[in-house]
Amino acid sequence: MLTRCGIGRLLLYDYDKVELANMNRLFFSPDQVGVTKTDTAAQTLSDINPDVGLGSFRPDKQGRGVDLVLSCVDNYEARIAVNQVVASGSEERILN
Repeated sequence: MLTRCGIGRLLLYDYDKVELANMNRLFFSPDQVGVTKTDTAAQTLSDINPDVGLGSFRPDKQGRGVDLVLSCVDNYEARIAVNQVVASGSEERILN
């Protein structure tokens, strides 16, 4: 939705690659197996709105200089890790 609304820049972080088990998810197709999830998401989002700046990163690179962090993780340990990184900086955050 943020991409469709024309947000200026999105930085995507994930450590994982697309697997066949991910085919039930919104962004993924069989030809993307083995590609990082952030790269496939960035390509899909770029196709939706090429004017949005997109970055694809592994979680070990911190997103300094961002205005808002949205956490969309699916387990408690990952949620804590995101919260610790954000709490160490001055970023605003929404954790679900």
